[in-house]
Amino acid sequence: MRVWAVAVFMVACASASAPDWTMKPSPVVVGLAPPNPAVSLTPPGEVSGQFFIGADEAWKLLAVDVQNGPAALPVPPFLRRPGTYLWGAFRFCARENGSLSTVTMLRSADRLVDADWMSAVRRWRFNPLQRDGARRAFCSDIPVGAKVEWDNVRPPGVDPAARSLDQ
Repeated sequence: MRVWAVAVFMVACASASAPDWTMKPSPVVVGLAPPNPAVSLTPPGEVSGQFFIGADEAWKLLAVDVQNGPAALPVPPFLRRPGTYLWGAFRFCARENGSLSTVTMLRSADRLVDADWMSAVRRWRFNPLQRDGARRAFCSDIPVGAKVEWDNVRPPGVDPAARSLDQ
């Protein structure tokens, strides 16, 4: 009797509208992460012979699309659960022409994305920094975050148009 009841339950569950696991992953928004005390960022100014600028200024100088393409921070489909937020911090130095000379990870986002994020950040290019009428090489510590947006399922009270990473 129990076996028959379990079999009927399993057939009923299988025929019910099951979630569609083949849906495309939820979109990811990449942006400058809010400051976090877990990572000490180098303040703007001259530090050990290198000129550091703030993360906000560096973000404005970005010359690549970090939302799409090879410079985007990838999030694998199995981590793309709506509401997931990953953030990491990188230190980079850019040459006078805006290409990167060095990239160092200051804080891991997640071991499942670290290698891909390092590869993406190495592809970043910047508009040249102008100081006193001349191009200048610069460094910056930049916290970046990737937030998986609510795509198909939105809990009550969540505004689908909200795109801020610090919510």
